[in-house]
Formats: sequence, C-alpha cells, structure tokens
Amino acid sequence: MSFHKTYESAKAAHKPMKRRGFPQPSYEEARLAADRRHAEDRLTIATGQRRPIHRKPMNKVGPRTIEWSAAWRFLKPRLKAAGRTRCEFDWPEVAHECWGPLDPAHSKKRHEMQESDIYAVAISCREFHNYLDQVCSHARMEELVLEAINRHGGLILPKGTV
Repeated sequence: MSFHKTYESAKAAHKPMKRRGFPQPSYEEARLAADRRHAEDRLTIATGQRRPIHRKPMNKVGPRTIEWSAAWRFLKPRLKAAGRTRCEFDWPEVAHECWGPLDPAHSKKRHEMQESDIYAVAISCREFHNYLDQVCSHARMEELVLEAINRHGGLILPKGTV
C-alpha cells in the first residue's frame, strides 16, 4: 500500500479541522447556510426589519439632554412671544457681524450649571456663539450672556423656580 492511498483514505475518513478545532463544513453545508442567511436578509429587507442584535441597545439620550429639551420646550415659545427672535448681542461693546443660524447661548458651561441656570439663555448668532465658547473665559461668557438677557427683557423662568 502506497503512502498516497493511505493519505487519501485517511483524508476521506475525517473532515478537515479549522484552526479553532471545530469541524469545517462541507461545501454543500456552507452553501445551504449561506442561502438561508441570504433568504433571511431578503425577508428582513422586504419587511423593513433588521436582524436582531443580541446586546442591550445604547441609550442615545442622557439626563442632561432630556433636561435641556424640556427647558427649551418651555423657553422657545416664550422667547418668540417676547419678540426675542434675533441675535441679542447687538450693543456696541460686542460689535460683530451676525452670521449663521440662531442658537441659545447659556451663561455657564453645562457641567457647571445648577438648578435654574439652564434657563439663563440669550439668543445669539452662530458667529457670536462660537466666540463665547472658544474665546471668552467662563466669567466673561457669563457676564456677556446675563447682560444680553437683561437688555432684552430679563430671565424667563417657570413658576416655582428660584
């Protein structure tokens, strides 16, 4: 008996092993599994669903975002009713060319806010908002925002907030 015949008979008797030690599927088994996956994919695409992911979904909205969303829902109609619909940083000491959409500019950085500080908001153009965030110190930012709020009608607070 030759070596070649012995090797071929041993190869035919045993399935080759993958590196991890699991038996490698035959071509037919792999093809059937692939067809099954493709059929599932076509079904999920047709129904608009995705394959189930077996992990806890990421919480995309945190407590700070929820708090700010509630505060903005309260503030936006009241600011509009008070006529505060353009950049409020319009006095000569802070002269700038208004540019970009309007943003709410807070008097403090978010991680430094406490209780009703979230309602201390002035409306600013994107240009001045970037200036407040990137150039001004925290103290100067608070000073400018509170000045703008005072010049345009004062703070708008919900009832029961101090």
